[in-house]
Amino acid sequence: SRDDLISGVANRYFKERFSRLQALTGDWKKDLWREANQSFAMGVEYGGVLRYMMSHNRFRLFQQVSEGETDYGMLYLNRIASIFKSAGFKPKHAAMGYHLLSQFVMTSAYAQVSRQLPAFHAHYIQDHIDSAPQGELSGAHYFSQAFSTLDSDTVFPEGLRLLIDSFELWLPPSKRGNQ
Repeated sequence: SRDDLISGVANRYFKERFSRLQALTGDWKKDLWREANQSFAMGVEYGGVLRYMMSHNRFRLFQQVSEGETDYGMLYLNRIASIFKSAGFKPKHAAMGYHLLSQFVMTSAYAQVSRQLPAFHAHYIQDHIDSAPQGELSGAHYFSQAFSTLDSDTVFPEGLRLLIDSFELWLPPSKRGNQ
């Protein structure tokens, strides 16, 4: 069926993603950082699968597998959830962290694949802002050069750092800064 075909493609994507994983270090921040970067790279590499997952909820996590087959989406979900669990996050924070991390990685990869980042349109953005009177749009003029050059190499790691660092606030004070 159509669903079997789509799920099969998604499961192959997750299988490839899973095959590239490295052993966990036990340092939850490093492990989440590495997993997110690997997922971002996979999303960019497999843009078609990413586009489907961004527009459809079905098969984003779980796959339709036959008896004896492995659901690699489920294995990946378990891996990320285990990182949060081993760090000492409460279940609600682990779940929210997983969701927020997944959304950030997917939307960041989608922005790269779909050429939505300002750097892809730097001349257009800069010319448009420059054409406006300086006194009327002082805020836009203030950051136009920096804004028009934003790309994935700059934005993704900084956004990921902010997100992962903020997760630490959910941990009890005794577990913050600990591995």
